[in-house]
Amino acid sequence: MPESTVKKSDLVASLRALGVVPGQTLMAHSSLSAFGSFDGGAEGVIDALLEAVGPQGHVVMPSLTATFKGGGKDIMGFAFNPKVTPSRVGKITDLFWRRPNAARSAHPTHSIACIGPKAAEWMAGHDKTSTFGWDGPYAKYVKSDGAPCTIVFLGVFPNCNTTLHAIEDWLDLPYMGDETAIVEVNGQPKEVKVTKSPMGCRGFYRKEDRHHKLMEQRGIQKSVPCGPTVIRALPARACVAETIRQELETPGALLCLRTDCKFCTEGRSQIVTIVTEVRARANEIKARGLSD
Repeated sequence: MPESTVKKSDLVASLRALGVVPGQTLMAHSSLSAFGSFDGGAEGVIDALLEAVGPQGHVVMPSLTATFKGGGKDIMGFAFNPKVTPSRVGKITDLFWRRPNAARSAHPTHSIACIGPKAAEWMAGHDKTSTFGWDGPYAKYVKSDGAPCTIVFLGVFPNCNTTLHAIEDWLDLPYMGDETAIVEVNGQPKEVKVTKSPMGCRGFYRKEDRHHKLMEQRGIQKSVPCGPTVIRALPARACVAETIRQELETPGALLCLRTDCKFCTEGRSQIVTIVTEVRARANEIKARGLSD
């Protein structure tokens, strides 16, 4: 094995250094190429995550498909089937949901997958909620019983943090919109409505955005090296609490500041008219155990 190859034990050690313990829940965003060479490839990364949380813990990953109506010629264009449709967010995520002990949610565009004792329970009913609704899988991993959930970023920057979209959904921010997706029903494509879809621009998609800087300045987000890349960790409920704090302090905190961005400019102007409603939703989020 080349000296530069990252081993499973290296990743487990990095996760331990970030405070990950057996029994915990991890929501993992990842890039296999960031490791250069990983012993066992994508499967080795999955094995390391599962070892870190142990048999009583849970690992959750996005398995997003973007199977919207009118998409492109590749993965964007065909009907969603949770047992067939590939994940579009990396090889690790695509192999993860295919494991025999994994459960995958049935949301038409933003499915996620889980391995752990409550995997099937957590993933159930996603096609019956809004994209990130607080009765769905995103809320269940954030609230997870036992050791708190940590969002980990394996070789990727937190601008891919889908939990931020969940917070937008839970706060009922007005710029979350409705879209049409295509699902497979009895072998045939069918159009379905997707509510609170995260279409449009965001400030946090950019690495230099103020949201990420505040997370680091407040010590919420931590990082350690792992081979040639960096592993970052963000406690889920602390992430929710800090993001809500930012939103209440600066309405539209997750939107960009470009004056020529019509989406973000209009979204921010809509939010300032419903500050009281947003504050009430923030209180309910805390009451539901979704934030610190």
